[in-house]
Amino acid sequence: AVAVGERGLVIRRMMAPDLRKTQYGYIDDAFKRVDAALKVYEPLPQTPEEVVLWKEFVPAWDAWKVAHGKIRTLAEQKDRLVAAGTSLDSPAIAALDGETFDALLAARTEFTDAESKLNKVIELNANEGVKGGVAIETTAKQSSMLILTVTLLGTLLAIGFGVLLSRSIAMPLKKGVDFVKELSLGHLGTR
Repeated sequence: AVAVGERGLVIRRMMAPDLRKTQYGYIDDAFKRVDAALKVYEPLPQTPEEVVLWKEFVPAWDAWKVAHGKIRTLAEQKDRLVAAGTSLDSPAIAALDGETFDALLAARTEFTDAESKLNKVIELNANEGVKGGVAIETTAKQSSMLILTVTLLGTLLAIGFGVLLSRSIAMPLKKGVDFVKELSLGHLGTR
């Protein structure tokens, strides 16, 4: 969005104040989104490799912001000259346009460098995300196997306990039934 705004400021035919204001708005909004994203990203835990890549990115980003600042300063200077009545065909405006265009090309180089460094950070995070996903998947499979094993073991223990409990109840009952049968047959000395 910043590049769109910058290009709009360089185009000689886009001198209407509302168009210029829109271009500055694109730039300002883009920087607000970047600042908000940085506030979210910077406090997050980072791998040692990510810290190194981030430290390479930040100076490149700052260098691009300085280069962008030069473009904006030149564009605002042009806006003031035109607002003061200087003709768009004047040598001063032509010189300013040339200087702004050169600054745009220099900023493009700075931006490409910063973008390349940021892409390395993004690629590293994407790879770490894939590794994390594989680790989560492995843990989930292990957890499923553990749950299945514990459930099976619990079921076997419950069956075993049930058999023991039923025997501990059934044996005395059988003895009681046998005792009552013996009594009914007249064997009064049975114990």
